[in-house]
Amino acid sequence: MGIDPGSASDIPMLIALIILFIGLYFRGLILWISLALALLYLYIFDRESIVTLVIYGFTASLLIAGYLRIKKGLKLTESRVNKDEFDLVLDANNLIGTANWDLDIFVNFINELEQDGFKTHLFFDHSIIRLLREQNLILDGETVPMTICRVLNRSRHNVTVSKKATRRMGY
Repeated sequence: MGIDPGSASDIPMLIALIILFIGLYFRGLILWISLALALLYLYIFDRESIVTLVIYGFTASLLIAGYLRIKKGLKLTESRVNKDEFDLVLDANNLIGTANWDLDIFVNFINELEQDGFKTHLFFDHSIIRLLREQNLILDGETVPMTICRVLNRSRHNVTVSKKATRRMGY
């Protein structure tokens, strides 16, 4: 009933890990002191375990740092907050299609979303030009994005129209 010789060889590593975890708990200067003590202890008693201690220590420090950041929570600074973020980015061609290609229904829907506090950004395929031509909405010298902005009473920064040559990717 004695100590197993195989497990007795792990005792220096366990002592070094305990010293290291004490330093990780208190952080700062105590961390560096405990790291130096743990490395010195292993250097004297078990040189082969130094690499293992470094790996364990690095892993533990990452886990503890991650835990502390999750516990503290992520708070965005004023400079990192993007004021132009949109709550909803919509595929406008599909929405107009579900509104039976009636722009008035579509405009009412978008306006209701914005009245409810959502910021929207609309994406159109260039094929929207067909609907605009059928309803005689394009004025002379006007581009498709200009027409959409005028008809829908939208800012140019809230509308994106794909280029003519782009085709849908079939998945």
